[in-house]
Amino acid sequence: MTGPSSIEAIAVVIPARDEEDLLPGTLESVRAAAAHPGIGSVRVLTVVVADCCTDATGDVSRAHGRHRRW
Repeated sequence: MTGPSSIEAIAVVIPARDEEDLLPGTLESVRAAAAHPGIGSVRVLTVVVADCCTDATGDVSRAHGRHRRW
């Protein structure tokens, strides 16, 4: 972005079902993208939507972030 932006925040939604092996890399990729200097002061909210998981997807998700209420 080259100038002021009216975008204050973006959300990244990651649907996940039994993704405990791939989720850490995915979350790290999102974290790296959110740290890009071009993002500026735009807040980035990442939401993992875990659906009917039979593995540790939810635990992995919680271990890589925090819960925040808006």
